[in-house]
Amino acid sequence: MKRLALTLALVAALFTSGCSYMFVDGPRTPTRPGNCTDGKAWVVVDYALVALHGLWGLAWMSANAEAEQDPNLEAPGNGPVVINVGWMIVHALSGMSGSSKVERCRAAYAAEYEREYER
Repeated sequence: MKRLALTLALVAALFTSGCSYMFVDGPRTPTRPGNCTDGKAWVVVDYALVALHGLWGLAWMSANAEAEQDPNLEAPGNGPVVINVGWMIVHALSGMSGSSKVERCRAAYAAEYEREYER
């Protein structure tokens, strides 16, 4: 039961905040990377969530358009569309931030490599 609750909490965290904000660390200084993230996996997840929220918003807009044409259908409203646009913005900003941190991390690793092996 505890494992299920933890899994659900982690999945909820992934979908309600930017993955790169949570899981990508930049370098401590521009020339000393420390323990920073040099992979872009979380950045890709953020951009995939941007696309997912965009498709979900389009689906809601399509349902609204269909309901306007058919009087027997009830329109779901525009609230979910606005919420999805908001999450698209959050994940896009998170992805851009994470990408910047990864690039700085890679540059710091390159500077450290040059310093160590060009002696």
